[in-house]
Amino acid sequence: MTEATRPSLVHPSRHEGFTLIEILLAVSIVGVILAALYSTFFLADRALLAAEERLTTLQEARLLLDTMTREIESACLNSRDYTVFKVDDRDFYGRQASQIEITSFAGPLPGLTRVRYTVEERAGTMVLRKRVWQAYSDPARSEIEDLLENVGSFTIEVRSNDQWLKTWDSGLTGALPPEVKVTLSLPAGPPRVSAESPSTTVFSETALTRIGAVRR
Repeated sequence: MTEATRPSLVHPSRHEGFTLIEILLAVSIVGVILAALYSTFFLADRALLAAEERLTTLQEARLLLDTMTREIESACLNSRDYTVFKVDDRDFYGRQASQIEITSFAGPLPGLTRVRYTVEERAGTMVLRKRVWQAYSDPARSEIEDLLENVGSFTIEVRSNDQWLKTWDSGLTGALPPEVKVTLSLPAGPPRVSAESPSTTVFSETALTRIGAVRR
């Protein structure tokens, strides 16, 4: 028997490829890994989106308080019937929801503007709204805007004789309050029965009235 015709002593491997069970097992493992990665990515993306929305809301709240402070500091009260400075004490199920209406030279409209901030309950949440119109024009021509949703509480306090009050009516006092404090709280999560919680962010600004603060 020649070398060329001698049978080989090396037997071919019985496993030249993957079996169906091995392929299915590999696909299952890859599927589990991809599902875990996708879930992690989805949760991270939701957390990032929630953080961005929260930051935007906080920036809007800060801008809102700055605007209110300027309007209150430029409030005007004189003998004319169309000037007013009034604060009402209201609440929704224990959550403070003050209302304030003033005439101001710092409003969004030219000249003397009448501005009213109110809180409205809508679908179980509190929405802060703003209504503006020319002080000497028809209130029916006013403009209404939703400012913030899911408000925890909105409190207006005025200082009088070293006391902080939650009501004021220039029609009775004949004057502007010398100092006004605005407090706004925003819960981090969905609406709760209680307005305050460890995750609630509270903003507070104090404004001093400067013009038109004369008694009639």
